[in-house]
Amino acid sequence: MSSSSKIGTIDFWFKDWLAIDVVDLDTENQVLNVLYSPDQTHEIPAGFARLLEILSAS
Repeated sequence: MSSSSKIGTIDFWFKDWLAIDVVDLDTENQVLNVLYSPDQTHEIPAGFARLLEILSAS
């Protein structure tokens, strides 16, 4: 996923691990970087909402 100045990735790891990452291409700063373990699956919807919020704000 990307916006005009940010790029986001969703990485599906083995054993149900999931990572969400967003980088601001203008400043080269990492805006969001979270890694969810299998016992944190209840937190993943909030991570996706945050990803969309960041990319939509650009």
